[in-house]
Parts: sequence; structure tokens; C-alpha cells
Amino acid sequence: MADAEWEKELAGRDKEIEAMRKQAETTTTTFEEVSMQRDSLKQQFEAYIHRSAGVIDHLKDALEKARNTVANEGDALKAEGGDLLEQLEGLDTVTELVSKKKTVTTTHANSSSQSSAGASRRTPAKASRKKRIYDSGFGVASDEFEDNVAN
Repeated sequence: MADAEWEKELAGRDKEIEAMRKQAETTTTTFEEVSMQRDSLKQQFEAYIHRSAGVIDHLKDALEKARNTVANEGDALKAEGGDLLEQLEGLDTVTELVSKKKTVTTTHANSSSQSSAGASRRTPAKASRKKRIYDSGFGVASDEFEDNVAN
């Protein structure tokens, strides 16, 4: 009887050992898979770092070129503006305005004569021209005409 129990005990332990070996193999397989995934992710991250470093270097170069362009063109615009300002400040405004001013002279003679600009002189008959009448402060002009201003 002791041998049967001992055999039973040994068979149970053999089953436990076999289960532990299977679990160890599964753990080893899982560990190997995780290690392979880690190595793959590490390679992908290294490639990302290499690509991103290249992009960052390219962007830095583009930024430096843009700064140089802004500085050069900005300085040119500032210089041009300064030159124009100096010209404006050096301009004798009174003389320039007088020399460029357009003068139109008209002479008034009898009612039938014309001025040098070619426009006819107002005659007393045109004194009763159209006159706008404004409506009670609302600012609406009336189309009515007043023939006699004295009324």
C-alpha cells in the first residue's frame, strides 16, 4: 500500500513538473517575443531619431535663410524709406506748392462777356435758381423749388 501511494505521489509530482516545464517554455517564448518586439521598436525609434534630426536640420537651415532674407530685404526697405524721408524733409513745401498750384483767373465784365476760363457769367435772370428746401430737420431734401426767394 505504501508503494501504491508512493507511485501516486510520484505521478502527481511528475504532472506538476511537466506543467511547470510547459509554463517555463511559454514564459520563455513570451520573453523571446517581447525581446524581439523591443528590438524592432528600438530600430524603428532609431530610424525616427535619424529622420527627425534630418528634418530639424533642414528646418533650421530654412529658418536661417528666411532670417537672412528678412534682414537683407528689411534693411533695403529701411534704407529706401530713409532716403524718401530725407527727400521729403528737404523739400521746400511752400515753394513746391506755389509752383505746382494751378491758378484760374476769371474776369467779370458786362453780363454778355465771358471770362478767360470760357465760362459764362451769371446773369440776374439766373438769380432765381433751384433752391433746396430741407424738411424739418430730418435732412431730407425736397424737390420743390422756390421761384420767389422773398416770400
